[in-house]
Amino acid sequence: MDSSASPVAPEIAATETAVVAPPAVSPSSDQVLAALNAAAASPSVPRADCLFLNTPWHRMSASALASLPLGALAKPDAALFMWCGSATAAAAAGLLGEWGFSFRSVEAVVGYTAKPEPQAQAAAPAAAVEEGVVADADADAPAPAAPAAVKARGPRVKAVHPQEWWTPEGSDPLPAAAFRDCSEQLWMAVRGEPVLDARRRPDPYQITLDPSLAKKTSKARRASAWCPPDWACARPGDFFDRCVAVLPKGAVAMELFGDVTRPGAWALGPGVPRGVVPPLTSDEGDVGVAKAAIVAPRKAGLRAAAAKLRAAAASGEPGEEGSASAAAAAAAEAASGVCWSDADSLRLLSWSAEAKLAAYPSRRGRKGKKRAKGDAEAAAADPNRPRHGIAAPGPVSAELLAFLGEPEGALLARTEVVKRVNAYITGRNLRNGKAIKQKPAAEAAEAAEAAEVAPDAEGADAKKPRAD
Repeated sequence: MDSSASPVAPEIAATETAVVAPPAVSPSSDQVLAALNAAAASPSVPRADCLFLNTPWHRMSASALASLPLGALAKPDAALFMWCGSATAAAAAGLLGEWGFSFRSVEAVVGYTAKPEPQAQAAAPAAAVEEGVVADADADAPAPAAPAAVKARGPRVKAVHPQEWWTPEGSDPLPAAAFRDCSEQLWMAVRGEPVLDARRRPDPYQITLDPSLAKKTSKARRASAWCPPDWACARPGDFFDRCVAVLPKGAVAMELFGDVTRPGAWALGPGVPRGVVPPLTSDEGDVGVAKAAIVAPRKAGLRAAAAKLRAAAASGEPGEEGSASAAAAAAAEAASGVCWSDADSLRLLSWSAEAKLAAYPSRRGRKGKKRAKGDAEAAAADPNRPRHGIAAPGPVSAELLAFLGEPEGALLARTEVVKRVNAYITGRNLRNGKAIKQKPAAEAAEAAEAAEVAPDAEGADAKKPRAD
């Protein structure tokens, strides 16, 4: 099954021609295993609380998958989420034991095929009777034929043969299956006692139907600047988010064999630059070196540098000498002593620039909002500001000018006229064209005293003994 956002070769529009990234070099299974073993032995890569494995069944055999250093990458108390199909379930169960994990549950099932249902043919409309013609009710008319059911078309995906790209190239093939593997399962396995977030409620939906994924699996994979075509096996990212959501705050998450970076998660595999990418929100490892090398004044300069690095990553070249992309590559090379001018390093520089730009503090903070509000009030009080529509001064009748006390020929805006008329009405307490008479203050005070005394008098009368 392929991700909904499959890697596509980026193209940067230029003035005359488009710059297309060269195809990515595909490493062998042994090279990928060596890179993962080096990452597991590196002290700069932390041990993970959660591993999310986009299992490359189409590229590695079961014995090669058993050699993955998942046990060394995970903590003693960790959770593992891995993808498998109906035909690879037995192999997946054996791999969990090889890695030191125990199966717990099936977290999700994704079906990417749908059998079409037969559709009934619509009945033909009745013939219209011309006006003035009387139909012969006694005539024997043939009964209308029942609508015949249309034969259902065959499914888009054949029912027996497995996908060619899903078959491993190793020496030991997958177990035979009588039917096509038309779904995938996301398994959860644990080692030790991993801590989960007790406040999160489990997702009530376990089965997902997405027939559009069947079309994507049959298409040829396109060349990508950051993921070799035959190593593209990333699943939809929303399942990764669901798995990470069950972890407590601060847990280390790690995705293997993906082609993008997730917020706050490590990425390992041939689909990411240099095989290991720390979280882009952190300053660890190569991401910290890349962020320190991208020096730009203010946010506008950082946005321009990110655009230059994006174009350099698409073309695979650092750009002209003196440009922002070339300067960032040179600064990173001087800080780390490693070449940063290749396509993978430029891709990592571009991703780091985008992350740095996203984390740039917004100018419209609390002070910015107060300043903007003050500017708006000052602009509204400026008498010389441009006015349009009903706020623009215009001619007014002579009677209205005389009523408002303005000289003859003066120009007033409609908003100004309404404002002054409303002030006149409220100032004189007018309602429906009539003045409301108000009692003087002395009369109001006397009425209030009378209202207070009246209940006491009634109460005193009530207390008098009744004369029989």
